[in-house]
Amino acid sequence: MNRKDRQTLLAEMDAARCKVEDLIPQLEGYRDKQIYPGWTIKEFLAHQTGWDDLVITFLTAYRLGTLPTIPAYREIDEYNAETVSTRQSLDYAHTLGEWKQTRQEVKRILQELPAEMFEQAYVMPWGGKGTIGDLLSVFVHHDGVHAAQLQEWLKNPDHPLGH
Repeated sequence: MNRKDRQTLLAEMDAARCKVEDLIPQLEGYRDKQIYPGWTIKEFLAHQTGWDDLVITFLTAYRLGTLPTIPAYREIDEYNAETVSTRQSLDYAHTLGEWKQTRQEVKRILQELPAEMFEQAYVMPWGGKGTIGDLLSVFVHHDGVHAAQLQEWLKNPDHPLGH
C-alpha cells in the first residue's frame, strides 16, 4: 500500500470535513427535521463528534503505548446510538462547537505524533489492524459519504435518509 504522509492525510481530512461543514448553514434551516431516522442535524453532529472522540482515544493510547478499549468493536450501530444519546441533553450550539473542537483536537494530536508511528500497525476501533493512515482513510470516506447523503437530503428534506 502506498503510505501517505502526515500533511497529505491532514489535507484529505480537512477537504472531506469541509464538504460537510459547507452544508451546515443550509442544514440549520431544517433543525427540527430528521435527516436520518431519529437524527436531526444536532444528532448527526453528535454522531460525527463521537467518532472523532474515538479517534482521539485511539491516537492517545497509541502514543502512550497502551492498548485502547474497543467500544465500536461491539457493534457500530450500538456505538452510534450511544454517542448520540450521551449528547442528547446538549443544546445545538454546544453540539456544533463540540463537533468543531473535537476535529481540531484530532488534528492537533496527529501533528504531535512521532513520524515513525505512521508506519506501525495498530488495533482499529472496529477490530483488525491497520496504520494511522488506514484509520484516517476510513474517516475521510465517512465524511464524504455523509456529505453526499446530506446534499441529497437537502433536495427533499421532508424524507429522512436511511443510516
